[in-house]
Amino acid sequence: MGKVEATAPITEVFPGEKSTGAELETISTHYGSCAWTPKRGYTAWTKQGEVEMFENGGQRAVELMLMTTAACLNYFLAEHVKVHDLPVTSIRVACDGAIVPDPDRLGRITTRVTIEGTLSRDERKALLEACQNKWKVMNTITHGPVCETILVTPSGEVIDRAS
Repeated sequence: MGKVEATAPITEVFPGEKSTGAELETISTHYGSCAWTPKRGYTAWTKQGEVEMFENGGQRAVELMLMTTAACLNYFLAEHVKVHDLPVTSIRVACDGAIVPDPDRLGRITTRVTIEGTLSRDERKALLEACQNKWKVMNTITHGPVCETILVTPSGEVIDRAS
């Protein structure tokens, strides 16, 4: 289990609208949140800012999950290329997901990695292998984390916990 960092409360449900913060409190510096009200609809955010979601003309959660999976690997591949000054002109990572029922979830994720440049096939394989253990998003999917859902009142009192 990873180190739990200081609590980082989120105090705005929507920009300019304060909440109690208790229902949005996190225990990590890595978080994502989503809120809904009849007046405003959905809004979601990370510590980097707001993300448009659902009927507000924004993203669907599954597509964001696939995009972050691709982006995570792309980042580590690109950083490796930069550190080692490899002759690469482009890296593209695409993740495709298949939804299955009972419960609804992604039952399969296929990732395609395209590396352009003058690397040999073996060098391309070595580059991918060098980044596999750093790929946090996919490693989290393949090495299932402990997941807990905590239902709380607006003041932060715990109503129920489910794993």
